[in-house]
Amino acid sequence: MRDRLLIKKIEISNCGGFTGEPHIIELSSDSKKNFSIIIGTSGRGKSTIFQLIHWCLYGEHLDEKDEKTATDEGIINLPQLESLQEGEKVTGKVTLRINNQKGEKYVLERSITAQKLSEESRTKFSLENNSRIEAGINIEIIPKLKMKDKNGNDKWEKNPSLINAEIRQHLPQPLKDFFLFDGEKLIKFQTKTGSA
Repeated sequence: MRDRLLIKKIEISNCGGFTGEPHIIELSSDSKKNFSIIIGTSGRGKSTIFQLIHWCLYGEHLDEKDEKTATDEGIINLPQLESLQEGEKVTGKVTLRINNQKGEKYVLERSITAQKLSEESRTKFSLENNSRIEAGINIEIIPKLKMKDKNGNDKWEKNPSLINAEIRQHLPQPLKDFFLFDGEKLIKFQTKTGSA
């Protein structure tokens, strides 16, 4: 029988508007009630959660920016990024606990660390953070995936290519809109182009 995977828990630290200790969101793991809805007023972080899940799963930004479209808002919490002093670091992290019918199958963690190496008044575009940042800041991303080896023991995989291959075989990126459904897209589904 093929695994039915469900994201059971999301943990977010220092990403988007979420600062400090991990903010934890528990989702349904009941196979008969296998979807969860996140509701909140505008500006409370619903879309950010959606974007962070996507980033953690695929290592790519849902709303990818470039030098012309970039803003100062990226993956790392902006006030923490802006308050860095020379030599200091801040790490943002998203952890997804993914279950199958038997319980936890994967723990996928993607962390992003910004270190201020020097004071710079100019800015640069950071593809990793998907934003403009000070030129003196260096960004590093580290993905990790806990899964079972062939003997059934837990192992942490750190090779990004192997992590992507493992995740995408179960959660193919072209299907993301169906298991990570953004309610704001409902309007697009009313048109012929969007529904296709």
